Amino acid sequence: MIKNIFFGFSLLMVFISFAQNTSVEQTISLLGEATKKVNPDVAMISFSITGKDKEENVALTKLNTQTQQVIDKLVNAGFTKDQLKIADYNLNEDYDYLNGKSKKIGYVAAQTIVLKFKLEKEKLSKLFGKFSNEKTENVTVNFGTEISDEIQEKTTNELIILAIQDATKKANIIAGASKLKIKTTKDIEYKVASNSYNTYAAGETRVRFSSAMTKNDTAESSFLNINVNEVELSETIKIIFLVEAL
Repeated sequence: MIKNIFFGFSLLMVFISFAQNTSVEQTISLLGEATKKVNPDVAMISFSITGKDKEENVALTKLNTQTQQVIDKLVNAGFTKDQLKIADYNLNEDYDYLNGKSKKIGYVAAQTIVLKFKLEKEKLSKLFGKFSNEKTENVTVNFGTEISDEIQEKTTNELIILAIQDATKKANIIAGASKLKIKTTKDIEYKVASNSYNTYAAGETRVRFSSAMTKNDTAESSFLNINVNEVELSETIKIIFLVEAL
């Protein structure tokens, strides 16, 4: 009698185990990817200004004078003071290095003015031509480009949809080849391995304006020929699909 009970219990355990195995969900997990190249639409220009002198106060005065000249030229070129951001101010001792030895020769004061506006080559040409022709001294200009928040958001939304479609297409191919069919979506993970950024540097040009510049050094014509590189944005989404046998 005891043996029969034990045998019946063993059959019950096998049945439960089999039922549990058949209830295990079958899934397909994969990544959906999408990329798109876009043109930067924002010009980002930084004006690095310096003032040097043996005396600290004189170096600061020179810096302030140069800074005001740059601001005045930008305002005259059609920009507003609200568009100008002053950053990276610093004052340091200035040294001359000769034969492995350093000698203090005074002070150097420096700061940067950052300007951003809608990217237009004609506007860039006019701006840099003005600085070149009027011989702005001790100013180094760095030019780069960015993608505006508006284009960034629009492109990101498009890429998310495309990435989901890519994942779904791949899942159907894999399921079909495995004699399965997609039941539903179980889970979605965003920002798995996205290469999207808020800011894109699509090339940089540096021009230094000084009293030694000649007409052949003008920056106006060179900026008309600038080729702004496209930037590739991407999105990656991980999706887990529930599947079942055909």
